[in-house]
Amino acid sequence: MVEIKLKEELAKIESINADTDRFLLAVSGGKDSVTMAHLFAEYPLHFGIAHCNFQLRGLDADQDLLFVQDLARQLKVPFFSQAFDTEQFAAKEKLSIQEAARQLRYDWLAQIRVDHQYDWIVTAHHAEDQLETFLYNFTKGSGIRGLTGIPAKNGRIIRPLLSTLPAQLQHFYQKKGLQHREDASNATDKYARNLIRHQVSPVLQQINPQLNSTSIRTFNILKETTQLLDAFIEEWKKTHIHQNQEEWKIPIQAVLSSAAPASLLYEVLRFAHFNTAQIQRIIDNAKHQHLSGALFQTASHELLIDRTHFLLRPRTTLDKSEEIILTDYKQSNSILHLEYHQQHPSNIFKDNKQIQVDAANIQFPLKVRRWQAGDSFCPIGMSGKHKKVQDLLSDSKLSLFDKEKIWILENGNEDIIWVIGLRMDERFKIRAKTEAHYVLHYLL
Repeated sequence: MVEIKLKEELAKIESINADTDRFLLAVSGGKDSVTMAHLFAEYPLHFGIAHCNFQLRGLDADQDLLFVQDLARQLKVPFFSQAFDTEQFAAKEKLSIQEAARQLRYDWLAQIRVDHQYDWIVTAHHAEDQLETFLYNFTKGSGIRGLTGIPAKNGRIIRPLLSTLPAQLQHFYQKKGLQHREDASNATDKYARNLIRHQVSPVLQQINPQLNSTSIRTFNILKETTQLLDAFIEEWKKTHIHQNQEEWKIPIQAVLSSAAPASLLYEVLRFAHFNTAQIQRIIDNAKHQHLSGALFQTASHELLIDRTHFLLRPRTTLDKSEEIILTDYKQSNSILHLEYHQQHPSNIFKDNKQIQVDAANIQFPLKVRRWQAGDSFCPIGMSGKHKKVQDLLSDSKLSLFDKEKIWILENGNEDIIWVIGLRMDERFKIRAKTEAHYVLHYLL
């Protein structure tokens, strides 16, 4: 039987220094976690033991606590424990008991790690747990990442036994004459993972008795394939995506012309938490250009199908009532800069980012505000004819996101002076008789 070389397994995990790092072991009292604790003690490594009492099994849970406490005493390492009202937490947060226990456990372990200056939280997941996770995710439906099993490192949580076979753990356990606490719930098929362990895995092992060993090789291949995919996606993003502050522009045609449009877009948008069903709807909509303007949202982001691009941004709520009042031209703000000139301008700007207006027509206070439905003005060059601001924005082929960002400069008599950055009003233009003028600079 191949011996478990714990230090070598730790060395495979990025950023781990087994000689100097401090490890906080999550120990339930079951066979796997007890064996892990003794492995850490044998080398020896710097570690402490943490135990959660979820108060789900009455006296048995209390005896688990005493057992693990005694184990820490035998191994002469620090011991930490915490009791949780798991059922109450699950009801409050609307979680299953298993989900609630997992959240309570990892939140508490993270706090203990920080408070007592441990470098890593360690769990006893091994090769069989990897296989069960693969089968569970496969059954529920998963992308390639769900099929790679449990990560060896996730933040400050590490799992150094993922390549260790159950037989190796059993050999060490028997050689050392260890004892453990048995959780009766492990024997029931009530939970999906237990059902896989008791009913599915044995059948698969009849087909391949070396299933646990071969699955390790499969997981390594899947992980390397995922790394190749990640590298491709990063290169594709560098080539095709334009980012302006927090907004992304993703060319629709580049996505649709790829070998696998839905898979590509899913990987590109993975950080924004779009699910596969949403991604497929986005692709289907994008194939029909007349559906431009469709909006898709997650809890954190929203994606707009524009004419030629997917536009992605964090979800925000714009305050439509937001406004800035300028009582005179000397005031400064983040949107406009005003300059007063007591003369006729020597030349007329042809630039939408700055305009000149006849000072005689300006009435303070001025108001800078978001445009609203129903706004209309007399665009310069239209001989005094009125036009709705909404129509101007549509004619300018602005996306929904860009339309939301448009500001209006309103005169003291409520006439619109300027759809800022786009078009000024005919009534405020410089004329032959203009004696003084303002220069307005758009700063965004």
